Amino acid sequence: MARVIITGVSKTFNGSTALHPLDLAVEDGSFCCMLGSSGSGKSTLLRIIAGLSEPDTGTVRIGDRDVTGLPPERRRIGFVFQDYALFPHLSVGSNVTFGLRARHVSKREAVVKAERMLELVGLTGYAHRTPKQLSGGQQQRVALARALVTEPDVLLLDEPLSALDRKIRGEMQRELKRIHRETGLTTIMVTHDQEEAMNLGDRVLMLSNGAVQQFDEPERLYHAPANEFVAGFLGAVPLGHGVVGTGARGRFVEIAGNRFALGDSRLPDGTEADAVVMAERVTLTAATARARDEAEHEGVVVSLDFFGPFARAEARVGDVSVPAMMLSQHATALEGGARVWIRIATGGIHAFADGATR
Repeated sequence: MARVIITGVSKTFNGSTALHPLDLAVEDGSFCCMLGSSGSGKSTLLRIIAGLSEPDTGTVRIGDRDVTGLPPERRRIGFVFQDYALFPHLSVGSNVTFGLRARHVSKREAVVKAERMLELVGLTGYAHRTPKQLSGGQQQRVALARALVTEPDVLLLDEPLSALDRKIRGEMQRELKRIHRETGLTTIMVTHDQEEAMNLGDRVLMLSNGAVQQFDEPERLYHAPANEFVAGFLGAVPLGHGVVGTGARGRFVEIAGNRFALGDSRLPDGTEADAVVMAERVTLTAATARARDEAEHEGVVVSLDFFGPFARAEARVGDVSVPAMMLSQHATALEGGARVWIRIATGGIHAFADGATR
């Protein structure tokens, strides 16, 4: 196990900037998820850490070693690729022992270590099977065992679950958390799935256009996004452009004549800002159910869509559209045109000036 320290690392391809100079410290034993859309720079950074690509500037340190100029095999890393990269002509056991045999570990010792790793990933008894006899999730477990068996200082995962269906992906997420808990291995994983990153990472690095947007704990990323991009990537929906102020009930942003409560916004009164809202922090109640509370807005439902156990509604407050996510069972009384009371939980709205300042 080891810390990973990135200092001033940058990368360009054919004159196009893939990574702006960045600094990053991944602590020993932590699980860091690098999150971003395609082209954000996350896979480029992972390949630089692995030694599969050289940075234009900066250094990479793993533990107390500067590994910037070292090839992958001298960095003491384990790497799991998106496509598993198993040898189809070798058995599961031989795939797992491949790296050990390349390091001249005796066959007997390699077999013992491979069996231990297969047990760790839940594949005891699969050593004599071939990759084509396994499901996608099982193949990914073999790839994970192969990466772990060499006892690396750092485990690198390049979107390892993206090819799996939703059910198997959920199972593998739980397995990755269990394995990380049992091994304590410093782990860095690339993903474009925000739910996956928030579930697995104890720290999440948010990248966009080759630049760091925020590096934080998942809870902080969600409740205190650094800018409008981060908020939007995590599901926030634009509410509108308005002016920040302070009233008898605390901070607010006024949009089209409607005052919406803000949480701990640091923007000065009078600041023009773009506001976003987290739909899951919005509650709609049929106006016929009870009287309206003064903290609520009166609105009208203009659309309602069902997605299995969940439903998404859109309500209008004057000229402002407010989205809401809820359990389907709570949406049955909210047909189009229904009058509703709209309550937005504290912290459900974020306001940003120039896209950055909260």
